[in-house]
Amino acid sequence: MLEGLLWIFGSYGLCIALVHLFYIAHVQHRNGKRTFVWMTRNNQSHIEWYIRSLSFVSWLKGREIDIYIVDEGSTDDTLEIVRRLMTHSGISVHIVPAGKSLDQLMEELRTDSIVMVKLSDQERMVDLPLFD
Repeated sequence: MLEGLLWIFGSYGLCIALVHLFYIAHVQHRNGKRTFVWMTRNNQSHIEWYIRSLSFVSWLKGREIDIYIVDEGSTDDTLEIVRRLMTHSGISVHIVPAGKSLDQLMEELRTDSIVMVKLSDQERMVDLPLFD
C-alpha cells in the first residue's frame, strides 16, 4: 500500500514538474528578444519618438529589444539624437558603422525575429507586426 502511494505521489510530482518546464519554455519563447533594423535618412523629427515608443511597448509586453540604426546619409541631427538615446536605460540601440553593408549586418545578427523598417516609408509602417 505504501508503495502504491509513493508511485501516485511521484507520478503527480513529475507531472507538475513537466507542466512547469513546458510553461517556462513557452513564456521564454514568446518573450524572446526581438531585433529591429531601422534604415534612416533625415528622420530627426521622428526618431526619438520611434525609439521611446518602441521601448515603452516592449516594456509593457515584457520583451527585450535591440534596435540597429542603418543610416543612409542623413544630413540632419538623426544620428546625434540616436547617440544621445543610446545611454538611456532599458534601450539597446546600436548604430551600424557606415562601411558595413546590410548583408554583413544580417549575417552577424543571425536571428529569426528581425523586423526591418525603412523609416522614410511611412505608408508601409502602419501594418508592422511589432509584437505578435
